[in-house]
Amino acid sequence: STRDWSSDVCSSDLGQLVDLSVEAGDAVLTGEQLAKVDDPRASNAEVRRLQTALSTADAELERISREQALKVQLAGGFARDASDQRNLETGRNAQELRQLQAELARERQELAFSERDLKRQETLYRAGAIAENVLDRARTTAQQNRDQLKAIEARIAAQSRRVQAAGR
Repeated sequence: STRDWSSDVCSSDLGQLVDLSVEAGDAVLTGEQLAKVDDPRASNAEVRRLQTALSTADAELERISREQALKVQLAGGFARDASDQRNLETGRNAQELRQLQAELARERQELAFSERDLKRQETLYRAGAIAENVLDRARTTAQQNRDQLKAIEARIAAQSRRVQAAGR
């Protein structure tokens, strides 16, 4: 017959017997589990440990959430800064392109003037009215204006590519 040993073995302050694996007179081995006792003190300690772990996890989650929100905010700021920078570069590149185009127009006028001057100097030279060095100076000026015009055209082409690239 099964007997209630809980009152004979120990006080209920130390816990409740939840399982008895042997009966009176059974042979047992050293170290063999004979019974299970539910210890409320151990359970309370485990609950406190788990509550502490939960509080720690909640605090860590809050910290990570704040950190993530800050990263999202910073990423948004970086994206706005990059967009603003592209807009500034596009505007600056477009302004530089307009300046180069104005420079090109001035250089075309300079070239037209130097070529007209060269024709006049050639006419005067053939008539014997000027020395050859005056004609050479007119030729050099016209060639310099042609070279300058080509250089400005190349800068405009490069600047146009930069404006297109910045606009993407």
